[in-house]
This record gives sequence, structure tokens and C-alpha cells, in this order.
Amino acid sequence: MLGSSATQDSVAPDQRVEGTQSIMNSVLPYDSSAERSPSNSPRTFPIRALGSGGAASPELPPIKAILFDPENVFYDDTLWRRWLRQLLLRMGTPAPFPEFFSRWDLHFRKEVDLGLRDYWDVLRDFLLDAGLADRQIDEVFCAGVCRKQRFESGRRCLPGVNETLRQLSSARVGLYVLANTPCKAEALGSQLAEMGVNAKFHGMATSRDVGHVMPQHAFFRDAVTQFDLDPHATAFVGSDPLRLRGAARLGLTTIAYNVASDDCARFTLERLSELPRLLANDPTPSSDVGIRRVG
Repeated sequence: MLGSSATQDSVAPDQRVEGTQSIMNSVLPYDSSAERSPSNSPRTFPIRALGSGGAASPELPPIKAILFDPENVFYDDTLWRRWLRQLLLRMGTPAPFPEFFSRWDLHFRKEVDLGLRDYWDVLRDFLLDAGLADRQIDEVFCAGVCRKQRFESGRRCLPGVNETLRQLSSARVGLYVLANTPCKAEALGSQLAEMGVNAKFHGMATSRDVGHVMPQHAFFRDAVTQFDLDPHATAFVGSDPLRLRGAARLGLTTIAYNVASDDCARFTLERLSELPRLLANDPTPSSDVGIRRVG
């Protein structure tokens, strides 16, 4: 359990990593067409507009621009974490997903995303905090450095992303990207292009450039100011509940996708392809996904 005092000596010998190659081979390659298991991955919901007392929620206000958080919206960002969790479990360290990584996101990741410290140095602090001994962490690094690089270089655009972006661009909606990442905006654009994200974005802002991280209010404020956008005519699409709530505090219309709950945003998408219809305030259900209000 996170923060426990477990040490290397408390781990049974048969729970230790038997070899880097056996661990790496135990992880199946990602198949974007495969169904995700509801027990260990984000759930999705039909498009919903949050209301109260059974009254119909107001329609989506006119949206002129959309800010996308690309993690788990444009690409699957869970592969490395799932692999690391599996490795830790084999080493005898409890690591429930996604709770285990919540502490990483809240207390450790910020220094990496601001470009203040190297990822692996901060990860060592995180794993020490989780109860691993230095020798165990060395084993994690031995098995994980190349694996993480392979996951990142092998990222691919999720199905439906490019068609959705094409439709939004045709509707003359401004497309922007916000990201917690230690790289600058230009490098982020190159990474998205390498993944196969084929769209002309009007602007990008990263935590490295802005000097703040999502969900901090200052990040959204500075990004909106940089792009000269009206918060009340701008939507934020993301998969992280804290970031969605942070965007809402600035007055952005929040749209959740690939989330673990449906109460963290004004609207929740089951499929990203429903986004153009939502922005058009089209009440007509598609063939397999409808729109319903939350009472």
C-alpha cells in the first residue's frame, strides 16, 4: 500500500522479479480495437448534461474554441502505468489501479512536468515513498527504462480522433491543445504528428511553457489569455477529473471523455465522435449512442 513501511526484506523470494525479459514479455501489446475491461479502465457514458431536480439542463452555449487535453483523448496514456503496476505486483508491492498513481499525480509529477527534475529521479522518490527499497527500484529501472521508451515511441492516435478534428475544423471551431508535459509546445506538436494526429491546431500550451500545471487555475487562465479566448465561448475536453474541475472554475464548458465517473464535467461523451454533434446542439441520437439528461 502506498506509503507503507514495507522493505525489501519483507518481500517473499518468489515474489521478486525473476528477470527483465520475463516481465517485459508478460505484457500484451496494445490493441486499440479490443474492449477495455470495466474493472481496470476508465468507463464511458452516453452524452449527458448535468442538471438538477429533474429540470432540463441548459443547452451548450455557443462554442468558438476547444482546448484538448490529449492524454487518453488523442492517445492511450495508461500503458506504461499498467505495465509498471504489473511489475510492482510481481515484486509484492500492492498497487491498485488507478489509485496507486493518484499520489504520483498529486505530489510528484509536477516537478517533472515543469521541467525542474528528471522523470526517473522523481520516480525513485515516488517508489521509495511507496515502500520499495533502493535495490528493488534498481530492478524496476532495469526493466522499465526501455519499456517506457517503447510505449512512448509506439503511441498511436486513437480511432475516431482525426475524423472528429476534421469535422470541428470544417465547422470553423478553433482547436487548441493543453498538456502537462516537460516538453515545449513545438516538441509536443511533433509528438502528436508522429502519433498520427492529423490536424492543424491554432495553438498549444504546455506546463513547461506556461510555468504551471493543470489543474491549477493559473494554467488555464494563462493559456486562455495567451490564445486570446473568451472562457465562456470555450470548451475543455479531457479525461482527468481534477483538470476538468479546474477548467470549470475558470468558466470553461467542460466535456469529459474516458473518465471514471460522470459527475466531474458539464457534459460526458461516450465517444469522441459525438463531440461535433454536441457542439451543434443536435438533439438527434446517433444510431448507437443517445443523449440524456441527468436529473
